[in-house]
Amino acid sequence: MSSNLELNLPEGLDSYISQCLSSLAQLTKASRALPSENVDYDYYSSFDAFSSTMKQTSERLLSNMCDILEHEGVRHMFNGTPSVDVDDQFEGLVEANDWLAERIGTLIDEHQGLSKPDCVELVRGEGRNAPAVDRSLMRNVLRPQLKFKRKIDNSNRPFVPLISDKHNAIVGLSDSLKEFVSKASDSKYVDELDKEHLESLGENVYTTEISAWRPGETLLGSVSPRQPAPIADTPLVLVETLQQLNSMINEIKQVDIIGVDVEHHSYRSFQGLVCLIQISTQFNDYIIDALSLHDDLQCLNEVLTDPNIIKVFHGARSDILWLQRDFSVYIVGLFDTYDAAVALGLPSRALSHLLLRYCDATTDKRLQLADWRVRPLPDTFLLYARTDTHFLIYMKDLMQNELFSKGGTGLINQVYTKGKETCLQRFIRSQFTVTSYLRLYEENRKSFNARQRLAFAFLYRWRDVTARREDESPNFVLPKHMLFQIAEVLPREPEGVLACCNPVPHLLRQCLAEVHGLVARARVSARPGAGTHSGGTAGASGGTADTSGGSSLAPINDAVVKIAYTSPTLIWNRCDRYMTSKPTE
Repeated sequence: MSSNLELNLPEGLDSYISQCLSSLAQLTKASRALPSENVDYDYYSSFDAFSSTMKQTSERLLSNMCDILEHEGVRHMFNGTPSVDVDDQFEGLVEANDWLAERIGTLIDEHQGLSKPDCVELVRGEGRNAPAVDRSLMRNVLRPQLKFKRKIDNSNRPFVPLISDKHNAIVGLSDSLKEFVSKASDSKYVDELDKEHLESLGENVYTTEISAWRPGETLLGSVSPRQPAPIADTPLVLVETLQQLNSMINEIKQVDIIGVDVEHHSYRSFQGLVCLIQISTQFNDYIIDALSLHDDLQCLNEVLTDPNIIKVFHGARSDILWLQRDFSVYIVGLFDTYDAAVALGLPSRALSHLLLRYCDATTDKRLQLADWRVRPLPDTFLLYARTDTHFLIYMKDLMQNELFSKGGTGLINQVYTKGKETCLQRFIRSQFTVTSYLRLYEENRKSFNARQRLAFAFLYRWRDVTARREDESPNFVLPKHMLFQIAEVLPREPEGVLACCNPVPHLLRQCLAEVHGLVARARVSARPGAGTHSGGTAGASGGTADTSGGSSLAPINDAVVKIAYTSPTLIWNRCDRYMTSKPTE
């Protein structure tokens, strides 16, 4: 259909619609010829030929439906599993169809000029002062991770980098990964997911190379600032194919300094996604589409770990971890302008302030929270992205001179030492443990009784398991305030769960029976006079008296509360075994 639309949209669209209507008419006619479920379907099902044909056809139709919905980014609305209740499946399918029909209507109106495309919204940050915006438009962006060849690993196992070739190595790859692999396969590191074990799980793959790097004499003294050409006069190279990526790497290998930045998205992914990587030399600005090249970016290590090329970042701490997580890409030879601003004692360390101070340039930092998954990228996005790196080399030179004037080579070396510490970071995947829910609970200073706390713990775990499985952020699955509201109200009916949420999250509606079941179990599991599960002693079998609500929790055994699990199915089975057993009186 896409080719017809490009050549002659009205005729192509009419032809396609006519073809679809004809096929639907044939499908409807054929379906009416099938035996009715309430009349003689059971009779015909007694024949092997009929039942096997119906089973194969049903499975094929379900598979096709799931593939279509997954491609459109609404797979989460429809379960598509034969074991799920038909009414629940039908409700989910109706919701998915309504959403698709609304989207189709919107796109047709836009094409006919009856309405304008929605602008890309900014995403609410986690901070209290983050701008409040509508996230509902984000669902119009197809989820890019559905097209990745290498599927994202959201498991509860420790992270092991998937690096296959170690460029610029002092220590070989096999030796660098040896401790990672041996400890990750050790059952105690899988089952005892505490902070001590996680932090001992191997070092950064490039630890030896990062530690061995030393800034040369020219990097520790005064330099002639390399002022860039205006952005309008600097070539912008969009890197969207493997051929363009290799060409860019060959060009960067000819220089001795680059500016680097990363644009990230976190709301529609459990761990987050690197969407863009910007690299600037003195001559070009490169913007790498990290979504279309997601499976091919490990080759960036050829230049990003080259000790002869200085990499200038601003606030590199998160960028370093994101590059490790998504692409097994590392940095050797870092100058962080944030660390330089700290060393100089500047009143503000924000990039926007430094750009204005040193380069007389401005940037709209609201776009830092934009949905960077959008393709094609609007011109405003491209300008913002390249501005973040275009001036970094010049800014580094000016700050280096200022550092030298203030504290000599020692102060400059201090910035490089801090940069080495940043590069030595190791990405640690978020782990779900027995005390995970307590951090959120205690941060909000809620005073729940025993039943409410148990419901909160169950819902928090359900949210985590669901977010990992669907590759969504926990806040997309169930926002924090809704989590607290359901746990506090303890609704007796499924409709009460929905009443606690406005708007109702898609995944909550799809899993309503599950969620309500957890709330119901929490209501009946607390018994007066039993041991507790107090906020400060989560996971203990006994515990102290619950003074928040006058009641207490039944002892919760390790098979349930110690949620160092290796699969969602296992923990659900453990939970079911506990919750179906009679609480201790």
